[in-house]
Amino acid sequence: MIRKLMCITILVLATLLPIYGMSVMVHAPYVAAGDLSKTGSAEPYSKSDMQTYVDNNVDDNPLYIGASRNPSDASNTARWQIKKIVYDTDNTTILQIEFADGTNGYNKVWTDRASYTYTTY
Repeated sequence: MIRKLMCITILVLATLLPIYGMSVMVHAPYVAAGDLSKTGSAEPYSKSDMQTYVDNNVDDNPLYIGASRNPSDASNTARWQIKKIVYDTDNTTILQIEFADGTNGYNKVWTDRASYTYTTY
């Protein structure tokens, strides 16, 4: 349970910190130290490479987080990865993070975020 909460916390921070202009280094386990051949960079993406939208709930907590690999992608194109954050009944504790239609692919439409079925990946 603690490991799951730590993973959720890391995922939320890795998603939200770039929005506020903070850097995030995510370690990809398949890339050996110093081996940049698979990613071309020490980081999987930079803020300038991505576009991120956040839709908050009534308590001003992030509810939906959308990411596009291209900063010029329109919100109505199927080029978005969309996550939904599930909170407890008090909207204070994150219980889990779910993906649109259960996939982490960049193939969803941001403007349709409320119409997807969300499940864990």
